[in-house]
Amino acid sequence: MFDPRKIIETLNRHGVEYVIIGGFAATLYGCPEQTFDLDILSDVLGVGTYEQAKTHAQTVSVGELRMAILDLPTLIATKEAAADPNPRKRSGLDYLKALQQRNQK
Repeated sequence: MFDPRKIIETLNRHGVEYVIIGGFAATLYGCPEQTFDLDILSDVLGVGTYEQAKTHAQTVSVGELRMAILDLPTLIATKEAAADPNPRKRSGLDYLKALQQRNQK
């Protein structure tokens, strides 16, 4: 069974710098999109390199577990750049855009 907590705890324990992107990051924003993988970037469409992505990352906590994820506008940009026609992924992008609009009000 997919357990991102173990992966994130291991990365944190070893001092690995990372930024979580993709569906799991969307889930942390409340998106109902289900994902069974953990995307940790090197180079990403819509962002660039890891060094560029770090400037668009924020730290979030889930319980005692802290992790870096892309900020909402950049996460949306990566999903738009991917242009995935999968309806599930398109609905996840729509959710994130609606969340961004609500946050701007």
